[in-house]
Amino acid sequence: MITFAAVRRTLAIGALHTAGITDLGAGDPRPYLDAAATAPAG
Repeated sequence: MITFAAVRRTLAIGALHTAGITDLGAGDPRPYLDAAATAPAG
């Protein structure tokens, strides 16, 4: 199953890649959320 959020992320990543921004990975927010959850507060 594919969700609307996944489609929107894919389209946004594609648009940014076309604009020359290529260091965004797959657009999956999970690695960011994991890093933010384990980062020290402050």
